[in-house]
This record gives sequence, C-alpha cells and structure tokens, in this order.
Amino acid sequence: MRCPQCSEELEDGTAICEHCDYIIDKSFLGDDFTDIEPEHPSARRSAQDTPVDSSAAPRAENLSVEASRVTDDVQNTLKKIWSNFQKLSFPDKLAVGGSAGMFLFAFFPWVSVSGVVTITGFEVGGWLTTVLAAATIAIAFMRQNGYWRDGEKYVLYVQTGIAGIAVLFTLSKMFSLGKSVPFPGIATADIGAGLFLCFLSSVAILSGAFLLLKEKVLKK
Repeated sequence: MRCPQCSEELEDGTAICEHCDYIIDKSFLGDDFTDIEPEHPSARRSAQDTPVDSSAAPRAENLSVEASRVTDDVQNTLKKIWSNFQKLSFPDKLAVGGSAGMFLFAFFPWVSVSGVVTITGFEVGGWLTTVLAAATIAIAFMRQNGYWRDGEKYVLYVQTGIAGIAVLFTLSKMFSLGKSVPFPGIATADIGAGLFLCFLSSVAILSGAFLLLKEKVLKK
C-alpha cells in the first residue's frame, strides 16, 4: 500500500506513515473524529496533526519579565543619579554637568574632511576628555560624602587643574585638527560640532571649579 500523503510504499495495515506521520487509519482516534482525506497527496497535515511547542509561551513570558526588570533597574539608577545631582551646589552642578557633556561629546564628530569623512573625538585622542570628565565627577561626589574634608582646598586645586587641562586640550585640538589633512589643497578639514561642544563643556567645568575655589578657599 502507498501513503496518500507522501506516496511512499508502506506495509499493508500500517496506521501511521513512518515517513510523513500521516494518520492512515484514524479509527483509534474515536468515533467523533471526521475522517477527511486530503484533496491532493501533497496536501499539508491538518492542525491537529501538527506538534505544538509548549515551551514557546513560557519562554516569551520570561523574556518579557526580564526586559521589564532591566527597564526598572535603569529607571531607578537614573532617578538616583538625578536625585544626587539635585543635591549638589550650583558650582558642583556646573562642573558635573560640564563633565557629563564633555564625556558625551568625545564620541561626536570632531573633524570633517571635505564634508565626506567624519572623525570622532575618541579617534583623535578625545579619550583623554572622558578620563578628565570621570575624574571631575568622582571628585565632586566624593567631596559631598565627606571625603578629603580636611584637605578640601587641595582637592579643589586638583579639580581646577583637571579643568584647565581639559580646556587647553580641547582648544589645542581645535587649532591642530584643521591642519592635519595629509593632502593640502585637495582636501579640507573642518572642525565638527562635537569638538566645539566639548570645548564649551570644559569651560563649564573650569567655571564651576573656579567658583568653588572662590567660595571655599579664597574667601577664608
């Protein structure tokens, strides 16, 4: 005998095709089962013959729960950072905000060659600004928690020095990157918005450090 589904040769009396799992003899399924033959040997098996992946729903549910948990963690972390930022004095807010901007803008385009090729700050030494920004933020928050209370003025000198380095570094990049094109006269280099914004952020850090020095050291 041949299977009506795949036309493979089978032994007489076979109830289920061993090649395509088509049920040839459906008598064992009960009296309520409707025995409907496929219109064509290549017809697909009916929905009741198709196995169902019972693990798909729990897996999707677990992914949804995990995504929700990660989202909540990120939101709570951002709220905590914002809450701590609001507790800072204005000079510290200026320094921390400028540091965050300087860190971010290091990944922006710093130079554009003939308006075709753009180079990010991180590719031309801008990683230094991220280090300086991270150091400024760490100093600002550690001062709020009472660290270096006895030697706070020296810490402020360090913070001011870091800010000064950031200003001088970004300023030097604004002058040097425009002259770094290997083929003068053929290609031109233009300073990107990322470098300009990074410079303004470094100025904000220096302003915050100067105000802190004026408030905590120079007035005493």
